Amino acid sequence: MKYDTIINEISLNKFNLSLQTFKDFSTAVDDFCEFYASNTDSKVLEEFSPYFGHIWPSSLVLSEYLIQLNSEANSKLKEQKILEIGSGLAIPSFICKKMGLTITASDFHIDILSFLNENQKLNNTYFEFFQTNWTQLDNVIKNYNIIIGSDILYELPQVGTLVTLFKNSPLNQEVIITDPGRTYIQPFLDEMKKIGFKEKHPMQIQKNPLGTEEIFILHLFR
Repeated sequence: MKYDTIINEISLNKFNLSLQTFKDFSTAVDDFCEFYASNTDSKVLEEFSPYFGHIWPSSLVLSEYLIQLNSEANSKLKEQKILEIGSGLAIPSFICKKMGLTITASDFHIDILSFLNENQKLNNTYFEFFQTNWTQLDNVIKNYNIIIGSDILYELPQVGTLVTLFKNSPLNQEVIITDPGRTYIQPFLDEMKKIGFKEKHPMQIQKNPLGTEEIFILHLFR
């Protein structure tokens, strides 16, 4: 379907991005539901609600954290293969690519690709993307050194799905998640520890760049 969009300009450290986003997030969700409501199950509508087209604060904090990691004197990020899951607008992926890192983005939503194609053209910045859900990543994540995601723990089933996925992680793989303090961040951390992950750094808290609430940074390794 066609969404009402605008171009947003954002600046993160020394990196500038032009992004096609929804003009109004709530209107986009309402339009999506109205468009598909007549022949789509309500659970499917919820699963495919277009959360991807909005700039979420957690994605900005994740981007800033990656910039910080890459600026450290002993940083080895340029030697790593990075996969963003639940990428949405893929802001962290754009920042990674602009820093010269090896990045692949992934998401399952049917409407993401048109936004991604437009935003890659707007920024003259291109990286690999594949459309898939987390249950289909079992044979993929072993090819990456670092898995990143922002605000992807907004429902309880996602905790189990991700933990099951990361059971297949190779040793030394890192997982970096940013989250606005939703209910499921602590259960996710607890379950990840049960399958052998540890905190590389104590959980950090950053201010939301778009507001006053806090964003949590979880950096794990196996």
